Amino acid sequence: MKKIVFVAMFLGCSLLCSGVSAQELNQIITDAKKAVEGLKSVKMKGKTLTGAVNTTHEEGAIDYGKREFFGLEKSDSKVMSMIYIEEGVTYLYNGIFQAWYKFDKSLGLFDAVFDKDKLFSFFPNSWEEAGFRVSRLADEDIEGEPCFCVKSVVIDKDKAKDFALRFLDKFVAPQIAQELKKDKEFLNSYLDLYMSGSEYTQWISKSSSLVIKTLLKHSQMTGPSESVEVETETVYYDFNKPLTLEVPKEAYDAEWVSAEDLGLSGKQQ
Repeated sequence: MKKIVFVAMFLGCSLLCSGVSAQELNQIITDAKKAVEGLKSVKMKGKTLTGAVNTTHEEGAIDYGKREFFGLEKSDSKVMSMIYIEEGVTYLYNGIFQAWYKFDKSLGLFDAVFDKDKLFSFFPNSWEEAGFRVSRLADEDIEGEPCFCVKSVVIDKDKAKDFALRFLDKFVAPQIAQELKKDKEFLNSYLDLYMSGSEYTQWISKSSSLVIKTLLKHSQMTGPSESVEVETETVYYDFNKPLTLEVPKEAYDAEWVSAEDLGLSGKQQ
């Protein structure tokens, strides 16, 4: 079975908004972090542009209390993948093979979707010490909601790489972090590329301080000395509303896949 690796990393960059103090900017982000801490559930929708030609559309939902998740990816109305997480078990649909796979609890590869802190991975407390500059852009209305707009930019690639390396499991799933650390040359190349041209923007509600929209632009490795530009836009809505996620019967009947099958280490204790 082919090795499946899902890497979810959030990075960023930006411009300064005149007249905004560092204290005011820090307060906007601090309030957003506190608002997300109390989030019980949310729905998402968005799109990803890869290489300026390939566009996929995504939708999903998370129930943090029940630790349930649903994610759907489509391309030209064709389902490319679906993910459900229920009672610690992950169910994955591969649209290419038109088959479901069931990941046992020991893998824990997709548990990262429940880590709210990952939304702010690139807004470190000491921005410049970590190699970033975080700044505020002009306010905007998103989905009819007046929002602050904040961005983060890498101003020192070496410091940013060191920060990402030290807190790698905050950018990717712990199991992925373990695998990346096994190949230091690949990890260095990956972070070098990622920190060279990534930007991450958040639109934060002025009324609730919840994150309404994110926009991630970065370069992704596709092979030795090869990369592609990726742009992912996500909108969050229906905050704290009851969710009902129904796993398809064929997913329950799917083949079990373990960490050993994927050549990965098990879930960290």
